[in-house]
Amino acid sequence: MIIPEHVNPTTPERALAPYNFVPLPERVITVDPSTLPDQDRYDPDRCTGYIDCVITTESPIYVRGPLTPDEFERQETGQDGGGSWRDQVRNKPDFFYTHAATAPRIPGSSLRGMLRQLVEIISYSKMQWVSNDPLVYRAVGDTTTHGNRYRERVMREDGTRPNRAGKPTKHYTPLVKAGYIEEDQREFRIRPAKEINGTTFARIGIDNIPDRLAKIRDCKNACEIWFQAGPYDYQDVRGGFLRIKYARVIRASGQEAPGLTKGALVYSGPMASKRSETVIYPPDERARSISIPDELVLAYKDQVSQEQEHLLGRKGGVLRNGQPVFYLQEGDKLIFFGHTMMMRLPYPHTPVDFIPECLRKKTDLDVAEALFGYTKSEGEGKARAYASRVFVSDALLEPNQSGIWLSDAPIVPKILGGPKPTTFQHYVTQATPDPQEQGRDRNGNPKLVRERLDYTDKKRSVIRGHKLYWHKGEIKAADVQEASDRLRDEQGRVKESDTQHTQIRPVKAGVRFRWRIRFENLSKEELGALLWALTLPGRSGQEYRHSIGMGKPYGMGAIKVEPTLTLEDRRRGYSALFDGAGWLEASKDASARIPTFIGDFDRFVRHEIGAEDTPTLAGVERIQMLLKMLEWPGPGKELTRYLEIERQDPTIKRGKINEYKGRPVLPDPLHIAVGSRAPATAPASGQRPQPTGRRPHQDQRPAPAAPRSTPEAKPTPGPTAKAELELSHPASIAEVSPGMYLEGKVVRTESGRVVVDILGEEATLSRDAISPPIRDDYDLEERFPKDKIVRVWVKGRNKSGRIQLTMRRN
Repeated sequence: MIIPEHVNPTTPERALAPYNFVPLPERVITVDPSTLPDQDRYDPDRCTGYIDCVITTESPIYVRGPLTPDEFERQETGQDGGGSWRDQVRNKPDFFYTHAATAPRIPGSSLRGMLRQLVEIISYSKMQWVSNDPLVYRAVGDTTTHGNRYRERVMREDGTRPNRAGKPTKHYTPLVKAGYIEEDQREFRIRPAKEINGTTFARIGIDNIPDRLAKIRDCKNACEIWFQAGPYDYQDVRGGFLRIKYARVIRASGQEAPGLTKGALVYSGPMASKRSETVIYPPDERARSISIPDELVLAYKDQVSQEQEHLLGRKGGVLRNGQPVFYLQEGDKLIFFGHTMMMRLPYPHTPVDFIPECLRKKTDLDVAEALFGYTKSEGEGKARAYASRVFVSDALLEPNQSGIWLSDAPIVPKILGGPKPTTFQHYVTQATPDPQEQGRDRNGNPKLVRERLDYTDKKRSVIRGHKLYWHKGEIKAADVQEASDRLRDEQGRVKESDTQHTQIRPVKAGVRFRWRIRFENLSKEELGALLWALTLPGRSGQEYRHSIGMGKPYGMGAIKVEPTLTLEDRRRGYSALFDGAGWLEASKDASARIPTFIGDFDRFVRHEIGAEDTPTLAGVERIQMLLKMLEWPGPGKELTRYLEIERQDPTIKRGKINEYKGRPVLPDPLHIAVGSRAPATAPASGQRPQPTGRRPHQDQRPAPAAPRSTPEAKPTPGPTAKAELELSHPASIAEVSPGMYLEGKVVRTESGRVVVDILGEEATLSRDAISPPIRDDYDLEERFPKDKIVRVWVKGRNKSGRIQLTMRRN
């Protein structure tokens, strides 16, 4: 099968994120259920034993502690005792524990999940833990083609005609209709509003809303109103920039009066420069009600925001009897509903639809399932269910350690939200990531837009793969702590209504835990898979770390795992028992054999995926991306931060920039820096032939393509990926010469430059030699902290004899 491959942007307009993705496997390595050992006996030809691991925290880690039965009941009923948000059960800051909160432990369930994810990736197992629920979005003001598609669904373009001033203006007709929710035994329907003169609702100016309107029962954002509407016709919007067809309310009252119709005035919530609200016509009792499918009910509930709950007065949003709503139908199919005309809409496909069927077949048995167990809906015997042969314990705090907490008191971390449905350009592969020219602006400059971002065509795109977070090196409490002004109101009081912040008490870096993994009847290759996931055998000289727990986007959760292997000979132990000698603990330290087991697994996978000519599994590009994500201490923090809606930028007139504007595409882990390595370009169709287990080497890939409408354009020049370049190793400073590629340590930053230690001598890296470019000295200090290791090229020496460096290869 042909699987679309992600194409990396070649221009500086690229996304940043604290996460990235290990791509989908090219194929799934399957296991024959009949080859699995029986689980009622010990197999002496297989491996049984345990792996003891010492875990050392490299950055603060946190896994939330348990609730007592009483606390759980209080949480379920909302009885917090009247205390502030700091005292509520949902903010219990304790680290996970079982006996005493002063003795934290890392739960085995978290460690098992960490271990299984890595085994799934390296063993080319199925991609199965993906949501089948629809995602919903709104893109009213989006200027990309994504916004155009949204507006095309909620409004019909009726062509361009002269407006009242005679200027050519686009005309639109809303496709959204209005109605009322009907609830019957937790099943929901929509009763359409009456259609009067071609529409089911009208607009009323805010200044024309009567005073003291009566609330509609149980509807916090809706009031009863008597009104008269004018003709359903095109009205000027944005000062006549465009015209939208709707009716205006020309007379309104809070009381019944001749010539007025009773309707519902609906408040959609605060918004800057809002000039009108909506009046929905009365219910049409003769119209056929519209059933709301369960999947749309669930999708709606999932996307109700805190602001909407406050506006509508309940967590269920509009899902209450008599609540006025807007809805969209395409044909006879209900697409979605909400409390505003410009509502959220579901994407055409669910996330799981973007995984090729061959990579998620439920009947297939993969290596991870064979190790960790499974149940299936079909088959018999081992084909239907099989218990785990890997048993993961909690990691216990090693004794005689003091001062284990990051801070004496709980801290309030910065808010961490979930994935945003509108950020599909990060989560779905893109075939055309670079902006393309579409005409010229009024000054004659080219207008660059991303012509086609993929999120609707399953044949053109797939999901990016397994999501992992970058490590960020040393992390302090200040890097995680929320700014105090965000936690207090204008009077300096703690915000008791705050439901987004929480409290945590993390364990600091340098704390040790001890962890045991037991296993039974594993093949050498299966044991090798566990050991590979624990040891992370990557590039020589490079250190790697695992991640666990909360706060990974801010650099929390990094742990170092040091395993020792013990193998058991149970046949010998039981023989001694029945010979009358008593139970013999027939086990031995087999840590010296760890590389051998890893080698068995390595050869097995490379054979299955057709990569025998690659020396090790770590040489396969997909696994290189995994290892890149696990490198310690990780890339520069400036390359792994969140994009900002208002990023300070003194180079532009406003002084700030919306980094999300234009929907920049997220490169893969090997291409996060501009010019880091020439990215692959997919064929014209956006697809690639199915490889035999490994992605092609760089010299087998086609050169990056220039944007179609600007043939003279070329990719931004830059160095080859640092991982692929060979460092120079001069014996002394006297042997350093121009063109050498060296590694140095940052000594300090000065105005407009960085001072780097090269073989004991200070060298300088000027601002104009840094890639990607920096904005200011603050950015310089952030990107080049003291003692950071940098790789640079030698330009030569200045008049003072000091070595001059550059990050751009000549």
